[in-house]
Amino acid sequence: MTDQQRIPKRKDMAYRQAIINQALHDFHERGIRSVTMSCISEELHISKRTLYEIYDSKEKLVLECLRTKHEGNIRQMEKIVVDASNVLEAILRIFRLRLDETQHINPHFFCRSSSL
Repeated sequence: MTDQQRIPKRKDMAYRQAIINQALHDFHERGIRSVTMSCISEELHISKRTLYEIYDSKEKLVLECLRTKHEGNIRQMEKIVVDASNVLEAILRIFRLRLDETQHINPHFFCRSSSL
């Protein structure tokens, strides 16, 4: 992360979004179990304590990341449906979008585990 991309002030909604963006990137790249709160805080140039003040557990951060990702996916699909000329085109475009997305995600991201 460059100096221009540093995390905004804590009170700002962009602050939480910056944490979620970094965590999602790390989870996709290395898998959820491999990413620690320490890794995320170091990449964001914030203290681990600050990160835990925002998300008091990794589980809560993961859930917030998944919720945010799901909401983004819904918005993408709605736009595709509106822009498509027919239903089949919309289905194919959504399928292609999801296929392209999963090619860039570490398979460990999808591994089921009782502990994060």
